[in-house]
Amino acid sequence: MTKGTVPFVMTKGTGRFVTRVVRGRTSYSWMEIMKTWITRKNGIEIFRLLGIRCNCYLVRKDGISVIIDTSVRREYATLLRRLKELQVDKLACILLTHVHFDHVANLTRLQGRFDCPVYAHSLEEGFLREGHTRLPKGTKPFTKLAIGFVGNNVWRMHRFAVFCGRVFTELSDDLMVVLGPVFEQLNLQVLHTPGHTAGSVSFVVDSEIALVGDAMVSQFQRDVFPPFANAPEQLPTTWRTLLDTGCRCFLPAHGSEISRNQVERGISKYRAV
Repeated sequence: MTKGTVPFVMTKGTGRFVTRVVRGRTSYSWMEIMKTWITRKNGIEIFRLLGIRCNCYLVRKDGISVIIDTSVRREYATLLRRLKELQVDKLACILLTHVHFDHVANLTRLQGRFDCPVYAHSLEEGFLREGHTRLPKGTKPFTKLAIGFVGNNVWRMHRFAVFCGRVFTELSDDLMVVLGPVFEQLNLQVLHTPGHTAGSVSFVVDSEIALVGDAMVSQFQRDVFPPFANAPEQLPTTWRTLLDTGCRCFLPAHGSEISRNQVERGISKYRAV
């Protein structure tokens, strides 16, 4: 086990990375996508439900379940199937790390199905009403080139269903009345972690595991810097905020779990960005 990571408990059929090529297309097995972490302190379960386009997580304890992000439209049937596998028939709420199409495309259908509250930062709420967002600026040579190529029309490729329901935003009295018991049961803390977007947030579970959205990634040779960010200069401060929670590992929306050591290296490398 790598130093600084939380031991995870594998559920049935989740043991090893499996890919196969079928008619020229790579297929990823359920065995790799479905993965479970359990906190040491209170035994809170975190399941990675989806992981091809965008990681989608379920946090659960004693029958209370919340989903963090909802992935892209084509993953909706798979998402429902995996909730059924876990015998989840009720969601306490849907939590959004930020509003980009790959995180919210299933929000309207999922909220309609489970009739549960939705939480997003107030700076992100307006995009839910518009049904689209522009991608942040590229931070790496190839993403800068991609954004330069598609220009301001990129949002047309990344539309999602407009969400017309109520969105709880700041940790107001209303939010605490509705979600207070949920946050207490799951020992859940919400942190504002800007950089990728102005309203990005992270969710800390049991002071051990942080679900960080796109505040960091684990896809580019262990470099945690996201390929897109509106304010990249804010990211080292955001990472320090996350480290200060005492979490042992960080679960991003893209890629595998990230250790404290990886985050420390990122701060050292990018603090002068």
